[in-house]
Amino acid sequence: MWAWKNGPMHSSDESLAADLDVVAEQLGRRPRGVIGVAYRTPDGQPAVITTAPRLPDGTPFPTLYYLTDPRLTAEASRLEVARVMAWMTDRLGADEGLAADYRAAHEHYLAKRDEIEDLGTDFSAGGMPERVKCLHVLIAYALAEGPERVRLGTEAVALAAEHGGLRGTAVSEDWPTTEELGISLSDFDFSNAEANR
Repeated sequence: MWAWKNGPMHSSDESLAADLDVVAEQLGRRPRGVIGVAYRTPDGQPAVITTAPRLPDGTPFPTLYYLTDPRLTAEASRLEVARVMAWMTDRLGADEGLAADYRAAHEHYLAKRDEIEDLGTDFSAGGMPERVKCLHVLIAYALAEGPERVRLGTEAVALAAEHGGLRGTAVSEDWPTTEELGISLSDFDFSNAEANR
């Protein structure tokens, strides 16, 4: 069992304002509906923000955790190009335990979002609970909640950490490794993903 600690979202309005300035730089635009920082990297950068279920203009926004760190977003995209999502979705259809974990993660996500505001929908994010359609969402969710919440997210973070050399900078040193999770980077074709580096 891994110990996961990710401190309070913010200690003051001033620290939130400073974080939002960094996030605006990361995204190239001002974020909307931000409640706080759900995950900060070991090198101190905000990397996952928690957003309100409804934006200030009233638009529903079901994505509770939003990945902002450019290193992590780039690796999520590379993993998607390497067909990690298809590999994960195939496993959901073949592994009842994994599918049950993913359903539980979906239900937890909805419960966390509904604590803030109930949108009256059972749509969570990232294709949950039937398929994997966005690794950015899975990585954000896993980083915000820790490595024991959603197995596929834990795997995606481990793959991003190893492939991108992000352990200790964007990802905690104590995050489970691909080896511990029984995954090998050699199982994926990163040749098209590398063209964008």
